[in-house]
Amino acid sequence: MKVLFINPVVRYFDEPRHVPLGILELMAVLERDHPQIKFQLYDANAFRVDKFEKNETEGLDEILQSEEFDVIAIGGLITAYRYIKVAINRIKQIQPHVKIIAGGGFFSAIPYDMMNFLPELDYGCVGESYQTLPELLYAIEKNEDVSYVKGIFYRKDGIIKFSEPRELIPDMDWIPFPAYKYAPLDIYFKNSGIIMSEESRKAKKRLDACMSLSCPFLCRFCWDLGVTSNTKIQLVDGKPEPTTGRPGGNSIVRQHSPKYFADLIEHFRNDFKDIPWDEEGNGIGEPIDFIALVDENVVAHDAQTGFTWLKGIKEELWKRDLIADCVKKGIPHDPNTCNGPHYGGSSHAGLVNKEMLKDMKDIGFTYLDYGLEHWDSKILRNLGKGTTREANKRCIEWTLESGISPIPNQIIMFPEEDWDTLNTMLDAWEEIKIVSSPFICTPYPGAEWYIKYKDHILDQYNGNLESFIIDLEDATKVTALLTKKFTPAEAVGIQNIMSQAAITGDFKNARRLLAYSKKMKEDQMITQKS
Repeated sequence: MKVLFINPVVRYFDEPRHVPLGILELMAVLERDHPQIKFQLYDANAFRVDKFEKNETEGLDEILQSEEFDVIAIGGLITAYRYIKVAINRIKQIQPHVKIIAGGGFFSAIPYDMMNFLPELDYGCVGESYQTLPELLYAIEKNEDVSYVKGIFYRKDGIIKFSEPRELIPDMDWIPFPAYKYAPLDIYFKNSGIIMSEESRKAKKRLDACMSLSCPFLCRFCWDLGVTSNTKIQLVDGKPEPTTGRPGGNSIVRQHSPKYFADLIEHFRNDFKDIPWDEEGNGIGEPIDFIALVDENVVAHDAQTGFTWLKGIKEELWKRDLIADCVKKGIPHDPNTCNGPHYGGSSHAGLVNKEMLKDMKDIGFTYLDYGLEHWDSKILRNLGKGTTREANKRCIEWTLESGISPIPNQIIMFPEEDWDTLNTMLDAWEEIKIVSSPFICTPYPGAEWYIKYKDHILDQYNGNLESFIIDLEDATKVTALLTKKFTPAEAVGIQNIMSQAAITGDFKNARRLLAYSKKMKEDQMITQKS
């Protein structure tokens, strides 16, 4: 059996920066446990030759015309749906016999809808596919009834069906290292630098890693991590759908052991020296110097293990001499002389403490990307994230004291947003002196607020859910708004005012512009009533 994995284009307006970890993990499982299954990867996100916005798929066409496949597996975030839709349609045009399997966040969030939107899809994997995909491939190869394969949507007699939930992987260390060697790493290395810290900005060979599955938090606007714990399917209007919202307290959060972490860093440091980052061969002989942890829960892992996880990692890395030179010597980082590795990750402000931050600094962490979201207490309470304005402020102060850069992610246009809450955010920026250009709150499918406000979302798209899905990219773009207090044009204007204040520090001017915008809106409403 021959399988083609496709990594779709995501963030087409930016350079390709992040390897497809989920696909690389699945390839590693097949390579280790199912060597009779032959596979290859077409990384459309890395190569960027498919002009999918024009329905042109030059790179994909070349692959499909050069070799026949039995199965094509495609998956990714729902923000890649535009490419996925074009690619699936093209696949069936060139190889109509091939079986297409979907997976990942774009499918698991709204599987029944995706089976309807994409009639070319034969199967879809819900949640974790480490065991589901190999079983499904065997069933396809043997031409068996696939209904016994847990965790899949499929078609039978023209009806979309769901088999039954797939149990979760109990031990993350069972999953092998992602098969990084199959990704076009030279392309990703060329775009290693990310503006999070001095070390990450000047990184020459950065790779991503994921240390956990699932998430313990209840954020009502979020879903992406919840896919791994959402195993329950219920009937909604006669259709099988995942249970709504984030699983939160029902999540089974799992993290790799400190030994796995250290083994992976040894793999990074030893096995990628022969890959350059440009055509001139620069980078040959150099190891991975920066690791970005992309699972957003570094601090939560530590809290869930009784604050032992990071200490275990620190012990393993120091024991194996896998600590950056500047950290070992206690001197400032010099990218010309320091032999890494350094780290960065995203985390939860409400769980940070000083001892934890010291451990992270001693490991080599240089930044922590915090989802602060907002500074208004009412909004924070309703988010379900379990943090407060005071905790966020304390977290920023402690992180700065530790020598780690705090990166504040902040969002506007929550359901309760009003002129007062916007000014509360400006007040906090001026007081705490840490700012960011705010994202727009986006109701991604699968989130609790997507379910709660679905009728309002559809109203903004004339009842066409797929049009909304096609529009989704990342939260820098205005799609459907959750708030009814501001129009999309007002949201964009306010986002620009806040972004300008974040860049210039001129909060007085931002307050003036907000006050003027508010007065204009009030005057307009009075005029309409009269």
